[in-house]
Amino acid sequence: TAAAALGLELDQVIVVGMAEGSFPARRRDDPLLPDRYRAVVGPDLPQRSELVHDDHRALLATMAAANHVTLTFPRGDLRRNAERAPSRWLLDTTEARNGVRPSAERLAASTGDWLVEVPSFVAGLRRTDFPTSVQEYDIRSLLDHTEGGRPFAESAVPAARPEVRTGAELLTARLSSDYTRFDGNLATDGDLRGVVLPDPTGPDQVVSATRLEKWAVCPHAYFVRYVLGVSPVEDPEEQYRISPLTLGSLVHDTLDTWITEALHSGTIPEPGTAWPETSVSHLRELAEQEASRLQQRGLVGRRVYWGRDHQVLLRDLEDFVDFDNTQRSAFSSRPIATELPFGMPGSPTPPVEIPLADGRTLSVRGAIDRVDETPDGSVIVIDYKTGSARSYKDISEHDPTPGGTHLQLVLYSLAARQILGRPDAPSRGLYWFVTAKGGFSTVGYPVTPEIEAATLDTVGRIVDGIAAGHFPAHPAAPGYRTWVDCPYCEPDALGLSHQYADWQRLALHPELADYVDLCGGDRA
Repeated sequence: TAAAALGLELDQVIVVGMAEGSFPARRRDDPLLPDRYRAVVGPDLPQRSELVHDDHRALLATMAAANHVTLTFPRGDLRRNAERAPSRWLLDTTEARNGVRPSAERLAASTGDWLVEVPSFVAGLRRTDFPTSVQEYDIRSLLDHTEGGRPFAESAVPAARPEVRTGAELLTARLSSDYTRFDGNLATDGDLRGVVLPDPTGPDQVVSATRLEKWAVCPHAYFVRYVLGVSPVEDPEEQYRISPLTLGSLVHDTLDTWITEALHSGTIPEPGTAWPETSVSHLRELAEQEASRLQQRGLVGRRVYWGRDHQVLLRDLEDFVDFDNTQRSAFSSRPIATELPFGMPGSPTPPVEIPLADGRTLSVRGAIDRVDETPDGSVIVIDYKTGSARSYKDISEHDPTPGGTHLQLVLYSLAARQILGRPDAPSRGLYWFVTAKGGFSTVGYPVTPEIEAATLDTVGRIVDGIAAGHFPAHPAAPGYRTWVDCPYCEPDALGLSHQYADWQRLALHPELADYVDLCGGDRA
């Protein structure tokens, strides 16, 4: 920052990003202590809106202390296809030097020769007397070579620099209509099958419902996460609030302990009978213990936010008891197992073998949140969800796995019946949305032979796509979001326009026809 340079004697000062919104930066009101409240306190509590004046004074002092000053102004944001407005402080400097304050549109035209306009990176590279790095020297050499009418491949640069040669190949491939290895085609362009892409139904291969669903949503995300083994990095210090993943684990662990202890003590209520108040109080105690453990590990976010989130958590768990009473009464059911693992590390139960329609067998692992039983011996497989039910609204008996996702209910029902030794028992799969955010609602269906067959057909198509080596990026359609939809498609969080344009091109390729049919094309 400019303030960090105060008091230093400087020969050269270079200020980059002299655009509105960057320098000066946007100053958003403090949500906890807005300026209208700060104004009441008086000058002892500075207002956020006044910080911009401090930045300006620091900039002027730094410039005054330097022998030479260079200011740069980015005219546009190429990722957002938008123009930038010059900083008011740059216009102040122009006015002080020329005597006239130019408009943003006339800045370059009305300024003297002390302002140099660089239309683009390439234009600047052409104009410079001598490149400042090896990379710039190579690019300048390539420009001179190709602008002289000579083929790119005959230049000395790609011959000596394999990364340049591969980069050019990548750009050429992605600008074409072909489906290449640079688009995720490891099936017919750069075959790696059997090397790093083992068939999910092969020996010693174990998969999960979540992993299969990841490929259906975005094959590129599956490839990066499960083939290359790359995961998004989370910095707990950047988390102002408890993360959805941590909150989900907290709720799952609390409910698992609560149900498990009730099973062991024989205090599970009969169907139609409400949980006693002693059980409700114990649930609160368990939640407090788990929350305290996470707080000690620094996983609940900032204290000021955690205070509210903590109260919401306890209220949700109390409301869950009423929700559970209603569900058990509706199905005349009672829990018989909770957090039932199979094929997981440390689990005594091995992976469950799921036969596919073509005779292949898929080894599946997972952990079933809860299994209930009805008086007629039917099994109800329950999967707790702590988020919104919005992405589950299309699930129905007619389409149990929309877009190749939501495979858990059928796969877990098959697993539960095998583990319990009831392969022919009637079963039902239910997603339970166990927070106010999810509306304490349910989504599910009876797992009939027809639904089993349809789901296993979907699983077979996913397995075929993985084994064949199809891993195109399938980003969501561009739109305003306050979150990153897919960190693998959008690692820089700067938008999906280019990736989505590539997907639209690839979606027309014949080799991806089955995947497009499975996922339904665009996703929201």
